[in-house]
Amino acid sequence: MSDTRYAAALAKVKEYRGASATLGQGPMAELAPEVDRMKDEFLWGMLWSDPSVDIRTRSLCTISALTVLGKEEQLKNHMGWALNVGVTKEQIVSVVSQMLIYGGLAGAHNAMRVAKEVFREKGLL
Repeated sequence: MSDTRYAAALAKVKEYRGASATLGQGPMAELAPEVDRMKDEFLWGMLWSDPSVDIRTRSLCTISALTVLGKEEQLKNHMGWALNVGVTKEQIVSVVSQMLIYGGLAGAHNAMRVAKEVFREKGLL
């Protein structure tokens, strides 16, 4: 494992989630800490840190995938974090609307419900 890659991962997570964000929390970190660290180094230290795609685009791609997969807990988190990095409410709604065609009605409907909840919590509705 690489301390440099882990530092890059932590920096990217802070950029996306906010200055108080940390790594190494949750059930995977508790039960399989080495696996969790490798996941963080790869996901945040390599993929999200790759400069060929900006953070807002990565965020919208993640929201699209989570919409189609129906992963509502993670979707709620990523919608909130997307707003932190300048993604607009309108952009989130537009991407989720597009997933109606590519991912199905049920996923898009559920994602709109999650979006409404996030927007309410952030004072956008």
